Amino acid sequence: MANADLLRRLERAESVIEDLRRQAAAAEEEAKERAAKAASKDEVKNIDLRMSDLAAAYDGLGRAFAREGELAARLEQAESALAEFKTQLPGRELQLKTKIDVLAPKEEVDALRVSVSGAAAELAGMKKLFTQYAEEFSGVERECRKALGEMQGYVKSAQEKPLEAKFDDFLKESVARLSDKLAGVETAMHAGLAEMSGKLLAGEVLYKKIFTEAEERLRKSVEPELKSIDGQLKWLRENMIRLSDDYTVVAERKMRALEAKYLAFEAIARRMDAIDAALKMGGKIGLP
Repeated sequence: MANADLLRRLERAESVIEDLRRQAAAAEEEAKERAAKAASKDEVKNIDLRMSDLAAAYDGLGRAFAREGELAARLEQAESALAEFKTQLPGRELQLKTKIDVLAPKEEVDALRVSVSGAAAELAGMKKLFTQYAEEFSGVERECRKALGEMQGYVKSAQEKPLEAKFDDFLKESVARLSDKLAGVETAMHAGLAEMSGKLLAGEVLYKKIFTEAEERLRKSVEPELKSIDGQLKWLRENMIRLSDDYTVVAERKMRALEAKYLAFEAIARRMDAIDAALKMGGKIGLP
């Protein structure tokens, strides 16, 4: 596969080189035609540059082709080494087969030991499981024997006494047990209620005494302050009345002063009107 790939790469390189040769020939032909037509200096310079580029590309492909040749030589060496290995392979296979025949008995013994160890471990596990199953079976057997004995006792008891009589006895015993329990509960409830009633009465007396004493202490402590507040309110009320009277007197005096000022302003206004009228008429201004 590597050889075929290398051959394909060589063919592609040769085709590229051939294309470059054709392009170079075409460029030379084009240059000759343009030279025949008296081309300008710039065109000649461009043609020279293109020829230089093509030559550089041709050299690069030549170097690549040389590397491909080295790879081809290395491939031939590898193929020769592989052919030599193929010729030596049958002898090596024969030697390996001989060694395997010599070592075979030991490997078989090891495999047999491993197999025997596994079988012994499995046998021990089976013995352990069998012992466990035997113990569980013994427990089940005991439970079955116990249940069978209880059933035999029930059957014998049912044969000796009818089921109805047994049910009556069961009801009587249950009622008797419940009566005893109910009496005990009733006695305990009465005792608890009596104790609770006594505690409530004692608590009521105690709380009544506490509230009475607290009310008395509060009344004694607050009464002087209430009297003081009452006196302050009385003094404040009297001062408010006196201040109200003073404010009324002051307000009346201010109103009278304002009325006097207003009357004076009216007199001044009338006098000014009279002076204005006299000036307009050209008369003399007489004093009032």
